[in-house]
Amino acid sequence: MFESISDFNKVLLTIKETSFNSAIKNDDMNIIDIFLSNPKTNVNYGSTETCDSITTQKTPLILWIEKENTELIKALLNRNDIDVNSNMIQSNNDNKTKKSCLYLAVEKGKCKIVEL
Repeated sequence: MFESISDFNKVLLTIKETSFNSAIKNDDMNIIDIFLSNPKTNVNYGSTETCDSITTQKTPLILWIEKENTELIKALLNRNDIDVNSNMIQSNNDNKTKKSCLYLAVEKGKCKIVEL
């Protein structure tokens, strides 16, 4: 399982996220509403997760597409400052993959999200 004691102590998961992204992940609608009603909220600032040397960056729009919540996606799309061209980025030492919001919705087979 572990080749040495240093493998046992290795950090396997690192998460860097804003309070807004944390509220999205936890489905905390009260906090989400507060953030969405505040024009100073940066709705495009993503979270970063690193697990086993793979780093994934996701914007709030990407998180909501993954959760398949059309009502929250509509609320986010009503913001003038939303970047609908944001990408989910996965990278490791060898390569980098980008997937757009539209690509993720199509990949999940979610026509309702694509129509938004």
